[in-house]
Amino acid sequence: MRHAFPIAAVAALIALGSVTPADAKCTRLAFSVNDYGKDGPIKDAKALLDKYIAQWTAERGIKNYRTGKKDVNCELFLDVIVFDEHTCRAEANVCWDEKNVGPVPKAAAADGAAPAPAAPKPKPAAKAAAPAATPVTTGTLPAPVPAKVAPPAAAPTPIAPVAPPAATPPPAPPAAAGSAG
Repeated sequence: MRHAFPIAAVAALIALGSVTPADAKCTRLAFSVNDYGKDGPIKDAKALLDKYIAQWTAERGIKNYRTGKKDVNCELFLDVIVFDEHTCRAEANVCWDEKNVGPVPKAAAADGAAPAPAAPKPKPAAKAAAPAATPVTTGTLPAPVPAKVAPPAAAPTPIAPVAPPAATPPPAPPAAAGSAG
């Protein structure tokens, strides 16, 4: 009985010491849908998130990945008496093994959709410091690039200030009626 506790403690230390940090990398992806009703946008956001995750991982050469629980948040966009319009955003964590990432497909590399080359890996001591926050990548389309506005060909002509209205004299008092004369 006296030796049971030290043996269990040693076994626990060996088990904890043999665990190495996994080479898994995770990110949070999202997709937004705006549509009438509420059930439709929820269902569409989840389905389109799945498609976006598949596209995103394929562009990066990731063949095996795990998708976490999908969280869906909806906000009322337009409230009309007869119908409502909601914007629903589905989000999920996506994790993959960095060691098993294949080459980036040629089509994705030609389009420039592939990510930039990864920075050198930090040393193991720096890796154990603090986990970095994972960025959220959304599946919405990028904003259009604003058109360039050409400068005017000629300088604008100044507009003359408007003159104040002329002062009108006050009306004359009415003449007295019934004066004898």
